[in-house]
Amino acid sequence: MSWPTLPLELWITHIIPRLNGPDLASLCCTSQNFLTLTRPTLYQRVSFQAERNGQPNSSIYSTLSLLERDSELARRVEELTLDSISESVERYSRNPTLIHPASLKNMANIKRLVILGDLSRSASRTEVQSFVEAVHALNLDELAFPSPRARPFLLPLRIGQLEKLGNPRRLVFAVRYDDSSRLAPVLHRIFAAAQPTLVSICLHVPMHLLEEFFGLRFPRLRSLEVATLGPTLISMPVFSRFLGQHHEQLEELYLSRDDSEENSFYRSVSIDNIPGPAPTHTAFLPNLRVLRANHETIRVLGQARVQSLTQLTKLAVAYDHGLAEISVDFLDCFEGVPLSSLVEIEFDLRRRSRMQRQAMVESIWRVAALAGRTLEVWAGLFPELIVETFMDKAFPSLRRLVLPKDVPGEVIHSTFRACAKLEEIWIFQSTLWTLRRGSGDLVRES
Repeated sequence: MSWPTLPLELWITHIIPRLNGPDLASLCCTSQNFLTLTRPTLYQRVSFQAERNGQPNSSIYSTLSLLERDSELARRVEELTLDSISESVERYSRNPTLIHPASLKNMANIKRLVILGDLSRSASRTEVQSFVEAVHALNLDELAFPSPRARPFLLPLRIGQLEKLGNPRRLVFAVRYDDSSRLAPVLHRIFAAAQPTLVSICLHVPMHLLEEFFGLRFPRLRSLEVATLGPTLISMPVFSRFLGQHHEQLEELYLSRDDSEENSFYRSVSIDNIPGPAPTHTAFLPNLRVLRANHETIRVLGQARVQSLTQLTKLAVAYDHGLAEISVDFLDCFEGVPLSSLVEIEFDLRRRSRMQRQAMVESIWRVAALAGRTLEVWAGLFPELIVETFMDKAFPSLRRLVLPKDVPGEVIHSTFRACAKLEEIWIFQSTLWTLRRGSGDLVRES
């Protein structure tokens, strides 16, 4: 049976959902039938770039017009990225505007909007006002400004417009030092308007902006991610007070950015002291399920016997670039509060370049003693030279593992043989290998 003759139900339920964006787009170009099948899925995540390869990307006009005409297709859009970043300031004026209220109003089911660069450079005040009103009317799950280059778009907005941007359930902002003084009142206005409804916050900003932010209250807050700019780990008394006011609500706490080179100028925010009298420390963060923090903060929580650690499903040990190497003896703090619910750990042993082989093995067995029976994912880079440590008796539920680049093929095969439930091996920034247990075949997915 050829691909085009496969049953429609099989295409919709099994094949199309597994394809990535570029493959879906290629499939659309092969025939009208495939275009009809795949376009609704392809349009779930839409990204517009005003400039491509240093030239104005005029092709976006046809897509924006299509979404204006075809309201049914527009309702398929769940995530929208508007990227107006240009290689030079002079090019902004000749690039097409991404502010298109007519198509945006049709995207009634959009959940996430990401804004990059200065959207308003080529737009009129009326268009900007219509755009802000359309964003407000969508009641987004998330509004994200993950790049500092959105500053020129935010600064000219009036007070009423800024307040209209405060109704999403999650807000994401990244701000640099040179933007912070002018953006401080802008962010304060947006977050002040968001206080009654905000559920999730992500802030990567200079310390003085965090200090102003921590003066606000968010009665529905469930997830908090903060990181700041500076040469060292940051501890702020005002942060302790903020945690004291919100700790009973929080389910997810991220006190650093993801561990990657491009974020090297951001630093973790640390918890040096748990708010409140010592007898209450074990009840701190009672609903916490996900934690990403530096090793010192993890040590503080463990030594205080914070009971919610036993309910963690995901733990990420963060490392700040440029700092001295850390010891892994912080794992000792969990002896009184074993991680008995942990499903995923992000613990990058490869970063400990001076650690002897025996020390790494001991660290692995410490994790096994704390969470070996429940652990399904080891997300941090794992040293391939001691991969044999991963045996069923240590991690019987392990499904996914991350190995370094250039790992020998025999190591991949032996690792799958050693772990009966292992399904995926990710090669860092490269390939995903999966194992079909029934046939024993290894499949290279990407």
